[in-house]
Amino acid sequence: MRVEACRSENEYIRALFEGVIVSANPEGRLCKICYDKIVTQAGQPMVEDVCPSHLRPIPPHAEFPMHCSAGDAVEAYENNCWWRGVIVRLVPSEEELWAVYLLDSCIIKACRRPDLRPALQWQGGTWTVLRQVLF
Repeated sequence: MRVEACRSENEYIRALFEGVIVSANPEGRLCKICYDKIVTQAGQPMVEDVCPSHLRPIPPHAEFPMHCSAGDAVEAYENNCWWRGVIVRLVPSEEELWAVYLLDSCIIKACRRPDLRPALQWQGGTWTVLRQVLF
């Protein structure tokens, strides 16, 4: 099963990495995940044990909306993973860019439309769109 795993390693706190569940222990306390874009020093795909509460299915594909406003919750693809963020403003440029405040790294990043998706929460077997984040 394809999933996104929330890692809590140094600068990647709460970042979501895509991978595949390759096994689970019988008690259901840990799942072994093979990541798509994290590799070991030997260049092999990284495999690690992850608590099921740190996993969610791959979200359904959802186009980033043409019209959005400051405060809208998003997920931004940066450094091979997805980060929770908030739209700050549209950045004037030839290419449509949005200034996104990445919540966990506390930086503002200019993001292109293909690198953004609506923020979704997986809860009780259902996806919920997170509309706005107040901060």
